[in-house]
Amino acid sequence: MKDNALVFIKNDTPLTTSRTVAEQFDKKHKHVLEDIRQILAAENSATKFFFETSFNNRGKQYPEYLMTRDGFALLAMGFTGKKALEFKLKFIDAFNRMEQALSVPQIERDARWLETRQGTKISHRPFTDAIKLLISHLRQHGEKREDGYIYGHLTNIMQNACGVRRGQRDNAPVANLNKLDQVQSMIANLILQLIANRPDIKSLEQFEATIMLQLDQLNRLLGGQCPLIGGGATA
Repeated sequence: MKDNALVFIKNDTPLTTSRTVAEQFDKKHKHVLEDIRQILAAENSATKFFFETSFNNRGKQYPEYLMTRDGFALLAMGFTGKKALEFKLKFIDAFNRMEQALSVPQIERDARWLETRQGTKISHRPFTDAIKLLISHLRQHGEKREDGYIYGHLTNIMQNACGVRRGQRDNAPVANLNKLDQVQSMIANLILQLIANRPDIKSLEQFEATIMLQLDQLNRLLGGQCPLIGGGATA
């Protein structure tokens, strides 16, 4: 994941999430939640650094925390090792980038953000239409999995590549929304091209492999700015 995808802006405050921390430090989310709750139990003033919320997974709500730079510092203080230090520096850099973005005048940020967000909404329709065509194509070749699984699987790839989770688009920074716009369009066009020109590609896994290859190439063209996490449906 690219550094500036680790942090997002909400209500003019740079934040990261307990799930993002868990993913980056290769920890189970439940253990990160336990660490945060221990901090909150030990120091009541830390409540201003952590905000409990929830996320949806297969129709069920699960706990999650948003945290400020100071909250992350408190949490990551207990993470040790060379790899942990590397990730700490990445998060610090990501917070710095977001704070710099906030230094742009509000009226300029709002106009640029609204224009970019509108672009993602326009590119989302071709993305969903392409997935519908893909589902029809896969059904002709024996695909039995539910439509929702296929849609969710490809949407997850797209979201991972942009650093924008479901439900975060209206709070995502412009840089991530630009990536979202690019990746949605790229995946939609690629699906249509494969259906039309590659009759040998018949399974979801084959489409996924080709999409991931193209995302990797896009990442290189953008100078490493497209944060690839990998395919597959995740919570």
